[in-house]
Amino acid sequence: MASEDPVLVKVERLQEQLLQCGLAYKMMVKPSEILTHPDNRGGQMLSAVDCWNKGMKMWAVGVRKELLTGSVAFELAIKTDQREKQLNANQRLVEGSGGLLAAMTGQERFLSVSSSHSTAWLKAVGSGCGGPNDIGPLQLRQGDSNK
Repeated sequence: MASEDPVLVKVERLQEQLLQCGLAYKMMVKPSEILTHPDNRGGQMLSAVDCWNKGMKMWAVGVRKELLTGSVAFELAIKTDQREKQLNANQRLVEGSGGLLAAMTGQERFLSVSSSHSTAWLKAVGSGCGGPNDIGPLQLRQGDSNK
């Protein structure tokens, strides 16, 4: 970690080490299973309007799930008090979004730390949320992927 390599190179090496030690794993998950890590973006988590701005850019050119396969997430905490903090932070985020973000369902298992805006947008679209400035609700088009 003390090397002068760029941060993303360090992150990749760290991920490789965690995978080799069995402390991390790879899997495909649905946007509906993901919340945002409370410490994402220095505790600001994400901006609902930015989710829609970024999402609409993806929608304009076509949503390709293979471009989201490098995303990183953590499982929700096992300890009850920490888990409640994580869930409460996400509930406040949803409540403060003015309907731009999907309601929590209780089916979520993961907390994103990358691709958070894209994932939250896909979840919102899948839940029938409308966007700012009278956008939507949208339906992904043929060829788009929300699975």
